[in-house]
Amino acid sequence: MFYTYYQCSDIKDNSTRPLPLLISFNGGPGSASVWMHVAYTGPRVLKVDDEGYPLQPYGVKSNPYSVLDVADIVFVNPVNTGYSRVLPNKDGKMPTRDKQKKNFFGVNADIKYLAEWVNTFVTRNNRWRSPKYLIGESYGTTRVAGLALAL
Repeated sequence: MFYTYYQCSDIKDNSTRPLPLLISFNGGPGSASVWMHVAYTGPRVLKVDDEGYPLQPYGVKSNPYSVLDVADIVFVNPVNTGYSRVLPNKDGKMPTRDKQKKNFFGVNADIKYLAEWVNTFVTRNNRWRSPKYLIGESYGTTRVAGLALAL
């Protein structure tokens, strides 16, 4: 699983003041977190006009509406989006399509492995005391509704 994690670095002891953790999913299925990252909650956003059309010169600008001043954010790329891919088996062969579909593809499979990933992420990063929020757009909304129940 590939993800981008923004964590406030100026807090000496996060256990006394745990910032909320936003776990962000884009739409899809099949769409990486890039649009949540550069169009909504990330520290930088694309340069666009009031109608949403790109401005020249193309590029990014600071996002005055980012929530990074009050929360840490994890932008998650589920399997087969962004850089997230299915790994080969221990014998070096790729799992069959049926096995991949069973483990990763479909609403229930998607929620199951992502719930496990979220729990692992929270544990490894010592974020159990932090309030947690799941956010998403388009299919990401369906995903986070299922994850809220599963978690």
